[in-house]
Amino acid sequence: MRPQVRGILIDDRGEFWSEAAPILRMSFAPSRSSDGLAAYLVRNLGFCAIDAFGHSCQVRFRPDLTTAETVETVDRWLRSNKYERIALATLGSDRHLELCASTDTAVARIAELIQASGHRRCDNFIARPRDLTTVDQYPAFATLTENWNLLTRQINPAKLSRMVSQMTGGRFVVAAPEPGGERLILQGAGSGYKTLDRKWALEARGAPIEDQADQSYGRWVASGYERVLKEGAPIIEDVDAIVATPEYGRYRIRYTRYMLPYRDDEQTWLLSSSLLDDRIDLRLDRVSENTGVTRMVGAAKPTGQVGEQMAVVHP
Repeated sequence: MRPQVRGILIDDRGEFWSEAAPILRMSFAPSRSSDGLAAYLVRNLGFCAIDAFGHSCQVRFRPDLTTAETVETVDRWLRSNKYERIALATLGSDRHLELCASTDTAVARIAELIQASGHRRCDNFIARPRDLTTVDQYPAFATLTENWNLLTRQINPAKLSRMVSQMTGGRFVVAAPEPGGERLILQGAGSGYKTLDRKWALEARGAPIEDQADQSYGRWVASGYERVLKEGAPIIEDVDAIVATPEYGRYRIRYTRYMLPYRDDEQTWLLSSSLLDDRIDLRLDRVSENTGVTRMVGAAKPTGQVGEQMAVVHP
């Protein structure tokens, strides 16, 4: 009876995931890739996949995206399981397969390939601007544009929030600089975000924008708002972010956001509204699928087979 192939995944923080775990697909699923889930995560998000088959295993990774934390976890896994044969399959523009006779050889070779690749880290937060003419594709965004002159006359934040809530279905954030300071403060947020942390949107009024469960994400959001306020012009952009959540761990959110700044002698504030869209994929890297080179490392003779929403609002 043939042994069953067992697959695990290790993310760029060195944390384990089961390929069969529903939360994995829900958290990181691709939208437009022809790859399977594991191959997509390896190729585009810097995961490492280990396919175990009896006393053999295959380690799939992309050298230019693999982190030191991932390598450390791979090292511990290989040593704890004592595989007799370890195949290294690299995914990327230089795709090839190597067979290693020992864990020491495999780990050393992984390090060599990473060093030779010109390693680059995957960004957790990616934004891509869109042409402002695409605003009309979204009824809520178009409504904000049509009523912008009316909205800018609302000095009272509570009244402004009520009006914007009706226009956006509750999917909005209003932020303004704190008096005498540089931080952006949440002035209002809608209840239309179907996220894992609606409490933040409902209760964080008066707090800095960056004070979220994932403070790195909060700082990134705040810096985007600050950029729009500084430039003084509306921006529409797609966002692809991997955010750390208290309850579910890391979670990927994809959305289009529309940011409208306002400034006069009396007030300065910014309105942001967003719409979730899992078709957005700013990480998809269409690299060539060349077979590449197959090498033998060590003296092993292969036998058997080795198989080749969110805890924050989305401002």
